This record gives sequence, C-alpha cells and structure tokens, in this order.
Amino acid sequence: MSKHAELTVKIPPGIYDGATLRISGEGEAGGRGAPAGDLFVLVRLKADPRFERAEDDLKVHVNLDMAHAALGTTISVPTLDGEPTHIRVAAGTQHGAVLRVRERGMPRLHGRGRGDLLVEVRVVVPQGLNARQKELLEEFARSLHGEQGHGDQSHGGREDSGIFRKIFGDK
Repeated sequence: MSKHAELTVKIPPGIYDGATLRISGEGEAGGRGAPAGDLFVLVRLKADPRFERAEDDLKVHVNLDMAHAALGTTISVPTLDGEPTHIRVAAGTQHGAVLRVRERGMPRLHGRGRGDLLVEVRVVVPQGLNARQKELLEEFARSLHGEQGHGDQSHGGREDSGIFRKIFGDK
C-alpha cells in the first residue's frame, strides 16, 4: 500500500549535482512493525548559464575589447549573489587571462567560507571598422613596427601588420 506524503527538505548551500541526502525515518515502513526506513533524495542542480562550476570555484567569461585590454579598465562581473562586483583589469591583459576574485564562488559544503570567482578575459577584435577607426589602427600598427608597412599576407589572406601577433601571439 502506498502513501503520499509531502516533505520539505533543506538543501545545504554548496551541494553538488548528483549528491544524495538521507532523511531518516521517512522511507518505507518496516515489515512486522519495524520502524520506517530512510528516504534518499537525489539532488539535481539547474545550471546557471553565466557560470561554470569547478568544485567550489565559479568561472565566468567576460568579453573585453582590445583597446581596454591594452589600456586597462574596471569591469562589472556577475556574481552568484546577484550583486555584480567590479574588478580592475590591468593594462596589457592578454586573451585567456584569468582574474581571481576571492570568496565570491560557491559556499563550501563542509566548511566555512566560499570558493573563488574566476574571471576569464576574452579579448574581442573589432569587426566592421569605419574609415577613421581603420586609419587609427593602421597608425598604431606602424608605431609598433616603425614605417615598415603592412607586413605579410600569410594569415588567411587578411593584412597582418603585426598588431594581432603583438596582442594574441603567434598562433
């Protein structure tokens, strides 16, 4: 004979997807008057599309234009709490750099404190430059390499004055 019961289960902060919680005495009734067994609850977490989880750390990707990566800036980064935090991106930050914000990740399941928020910087190269932007970028490229011109055409047919190698390295 089955019986329907509704229970409120407290899920501890920082629990992992796939964890099992045991609730004593809420399972099937025992045979011949024995006490009820335990109920096991399998926890499934809904992913937050803003973050990737690595144990107690959370990782977030932030797009940054190449000018701000070169010059440095302050950016707003989402957090698990819903309140964005502001972090300083140093001048010369490279594509793929990871900045650490301490104690802004997941709560630790079996301990005090929290993991860290890891901010991965993705430097975005602009597309569709207007004439003035292109002129300024070409001037900048010449200033990096003297008046050598535009460099070679070995990168998929696009002009490569060395600026992209300077920013992203030889890849």
